[in-house]
Amino acid sequence: AVLAGAGEAMEAAALPIRAAVRTYVDALAQGGNDLARVMVLVHKIRGLVDIAGLPVTGRICDGLCRHMEETSGTADPAVVALHVDAIIRAARCEPQQPGAGEEVAARLAEQIAQYRAGD
Repeated sequence: AVLAGAGEAMEAAALPIRAAVRTYVDALAQGGNDLARVMVLVHKIRGLVDIAGLPVTGRICDGLCRHMEETSGTADPAVVALHVDAIIRAARCEPQQPGAGEEVAARLAEQIAQYRAGD
């Protein structure tokens, strides 16, 4: 009973954090080609996803951050767009649809591989 109560308390605490993540996700969805703005939003999202219970969204954010580091900030716009789309989709489906975030991450990996194979 104590553990169930702790789980309920953690879920209740995660709800406002999820709302904040979704606010940043909505701003990300507004688009634009301002890479600096995109990265600020991605870092804000990444900072909250663990508390919000959005692990797949966090992994996708990590992937975009890694891409930025590997390219010294001169990221391929198509790779950025694929990650941004996946971040938006994963954040909007986690945790309400168990497994859906994993599907988004798997699809992103496929899309990145296809894109790079076409280079």
